[in-house]
Amino acid sequence: MFPAIRNWLILLLPFFLLLGCGGKPEKEVPDVRTQFKIAMEKYNRGQYLDAQEELQRLIFNYPGESLADTAQYYLAMSYYKDKEYALAAGEFQRLLSAFPASEFTEAGHYRLAMTHYERSPKYSLDQSSTYEAIEQFALYLDAFGEGEFADSSRVKLGELRSKLARKAYRSGIIYMKVGDYVAAIVYFDHLLQEFSGTDWAQSAQYQKGECYRKQKSWEQAKSAYMEAINGYSRSEHTRKAEERLSELKLEHPEIFTSEG
Repeated sequence: MFPAIRNWLILLLPFFLLLGCGGKPEKEVPDVRTQFKIAMEKYNRGQYLDAQEELQRLIFNYPGESLADTAQYYLAMSYYKDKEYALAAGEFQRLLSAFPASEFTEAGHYRLAMTHYERSPKYSLDQSSTYEAIEQFALYLDAFGEGEFADSSRVKLGELRSKLARKAYRSGIIYMKVGDYVAAIVYFDHLLQEFSGTDWAQSAQYQKGECYRKQKSWEQAKSAYMEAINGYSRSEHTRKAEERLSELKLEHPEIFTSEG
């Protein structure tokens, strides 16, 4: 009897080995729409890290599906919502490169610019992200001048340009304080050439006059003050420039004789 049982066990051994080595059955991969639904449920609940994992899985498993560009957009948005702006920028750039005809192209362009806008620091720090944001908003407006985000892009551009103007203005003021009026004028001229439409332009024009006055360059000071008066809306700097011109007329009347 025992030899018979032993023989049966020997015969059944490969079967038991196969059962043991088989392990757990592989988890079934959901279809693309189910996968997308799972991802968006997590996205809408603010579970952005989980949403990123689901969306990355969808993009990997279904690269050619019609939902691929949608998944790519929301993957980028999940990083954006999570304030991971550098990662979001990369994913928006991937969307624009891989799906140039996508319905999300316009929003992708705008959000790409916004990732750089959100990373733009206060004016006293390095402004690389500010310049990048300006470039991206300009590209958006070139492509979608009347688009959904056009007004917002123009407002953001104005803010960013004003920040760069302020940085240039403060640099000019710093050089004035140490008596380097040539360097100060370089910064004020840069501001006036690149950011003439900002609120800092008239201030820079007036300070140019101050620099020339300190250098005793009376004609140039006069021209700078007159431009500060005539080239801008009336303000505190208009009044100051008028006062300086009055002083110049008293102290150096010869520079006004040509006007009759």
